[in-house]
Amino acid sequence: MLGRMEEAEQQLLNAREVAEESNDLTGLAEFHVVYCAVNTLGGNLDKAVSHLADAAELGDVMQSSAARCFGLTHYANTLIFLTRFEEAAEAAAEAERVALATGERQFLAELYGETFPLLELMRGDLEAARAHTDQAIEIGTEIGAMIALGMAAFVGGWVESLLGRYEKASDHYRLAHEMGEATGFVGLVGTAAAGLTSIHQSLNGAGSPETLDMIATARVPLAHPLGISLAGFALAELADIALAEGAPDLASECLVEGMSAKSSSGHLAAPEYMLCSAHLARDQGDLTRARSLIADATEYTASRGIRYLDPKITLATALVNLADSSDGWDLLETAEKQAKEMGQLPLMMRIQRKAFTEADSRGLADRRTRWKEAHIDTVSDLADGISDRDLRKAFLRAHTV
Repeated sequence: MLGRMEEAEQQLLNAREVAEESNDLTGLAEFHVVYCAVNTLGGNLDKAVSHLADAAELGDVMQSSAARCFGLTHYANTLIFLTRFEEAAEAAAEAERVALATGERQFLAELYGETFPLLELMRGDLEAARAHTDQAIEIGTEIGAMIALGMAAFVGGWVESLLGRYEKASDHYRLAHEMGEATGFVGLVGTAAAGLTSIHQSLNGAGSPETLDMIATARVPLAHPLGISLAGFALAELADIALAEGAPDLASECLVEGMSAKSSSGHLAAPEYMLCSAHLARDQGDLTRARSLIADATEYTASRGIRYLDPKITLATALVNLADSSDGWDLLETAEKQAKEMGQLPLMMRIQRKAFTEADSRGLADRRTRWKEAHIDTVSDLADGISDRDLRKAFLRAHTV
């Protein structure tokens, strides 16, 4: 809990040696549980994944469904963090089969709250991801699996925010924050705080006086040695928020911290850093760097099958093209279509707002009208999903053009 990972690892390796010499299978199973946590939290994913297959095999030897489910589930999760999605899906399917057959509900909560929804999110199937996180939250609540519940709430909040279900996303992030504090999982606290900051900005628009303070608050737990584990996701999000707030220096700080952190989520978040850096470079007039970063993000996501970022990549390309007077209008149409197909209404609204602003600045009346009308429709659809009257009014006020 102090974050001294190297010391912890050496003590664990000593313990494993003793357990192997005495054929203490239970001790070996306990070793795998803690060794997984140490290396995953410390971002040493190759070490984590190499021993988790052994953990699953040990479960067979012990005839322990819990040990086998642990090994398979955490093996699948670590493969996801390494962006090895096909292998992860195979391990997850086997873990689910064993967990269902043996009634290991804790691992079903982990699989439905983290493993399957992350795989579905990467494929761009947000509704399937949402259904799984809802199921995991129900199971986790029933059995009191606090860390599994917290992770399911975090992933669920992420998915709901992408879909524009802001109030439900806020509820999920608050639950994740609560579970993080209750268990001492500092990374979960920081990531949930970043998610709540994003929701605040989504509801109130850029320029809210609380937003920069919320960014500062979220960064504190992320700087802790045990907070770094999920910092890849959170700092990329905070950088994007800061950029929207017109704080490029703060955005750069978050990007540097996130890219240098030894985070378990770093591989998954890498294209988010590339895209945010590209927007920053475009705003600074460095279009060559912006194009290079977008090309890197395109190759990275395409080679790994990460689909949920397709509309963001298309938007970034369109805006860079427009910045050097190239034709980006067709790409804006494509980005809007991609976001709509995935149900990413907030991103669709952002695309429409950007397109309206570009058309307005160029005096293109027909395009200005087209994008303004589309933006009004999307804002109305999102507002209809906000039940709290004050929040709905704030949202409409922030997003009316």
